[in-house]
Amino acid sequence: MRYCAFLICLYLPTIFAQLPTFESQGKLKCNGQQVSDISWPTSCVVDWDDDGLNDLLVGEFSPNKKVRFYKNEGSKTDPEFKSYTYLKAAGVDIALSGG
Repeated sequence: MRYCAFLICLYLPTIFAQLPTFESQGKLKCNGQQVSDISWPTSCVVDWDDDGLNDLLVGEFSPNKKVRFYKNEGSKTDPEFKSYTYLKAAGVDIALSGG
């Protein structure tokens, strides 16, 4: 079995009054380390915990087929991710289906 790892790059909007433009913030880091252990990641930026900061949800299709939650512990303009947890529903990790 072969795994194809992808890196997640973070882009933040820099203009809000017009059509947004985006500036690269580099590759996603968690606790100072580049996140590179996810195959076929699918990401979504959302204020998941309603604290006013954009967090990151990442679908991890290999090896676990779960959804990672990276809490933004920085700011809107300088996000910082120190760790992740798996999202749960009714106390059970949310599993992704492929196909």
